[in-house]
Amino acid sequence: MKHSVGFVVARFPNVRRRLDGQELSQPLNDVEQVMYQLCLYFDHPRAHTFALQQIYDLRDGKWIAFVLEAIRLFFERDTYVMAGETLPSFVQDSERGAYFNQSDFARYLQDQGIPYTQNKIAVYRKRGKFPSEDFIFDGKPFWLRETVLRFVEEHHTP
Repeated sequence: MKHSVGFVVARFPNVRRRLDGQELSQPLNDVEQVMYQLCLYFDHPRAHTFALQQIYDLRDGKWIAFVLEAIRLFFERDTYVMAGETLPSFVQDSERGAYFNQSDFARYLQDQGIPYTQNKIAVYRKRGKFPSEDFIFDGKPFWLRETVLRFVEEHHTP
């Protein structure tokens, strides 16, 4: 699965089901429909189009940033178009709302005064002394923002 598609379907399980050809009990909502069209484009860019108008019509900064992040992943990690160039992330930690990878988690903990490095998190995960990841994508753990905030609340000592 392409990184960009994985990023989208991790947040939108109905889109994954639709891409897999499964029947849905209800039609996709407007945001899911945009994400579905985006994934079709990512999977087959020569066969499908994706119009910027669809992003504009979302009219919600959170989803617009999410779509732009998926597009960034597509060009950086799924194609050779960027030839090693990187773009800044469109999803900032304060807006992330969705996911933290292990590096993000460690950085956030350190920003909160909790001395966890990425290596410490890896060791504690293996020992079962760290919150289980909320999902794994491409072999890498990801945690929801709520999981991260709960961990900080439990371990922060002012």
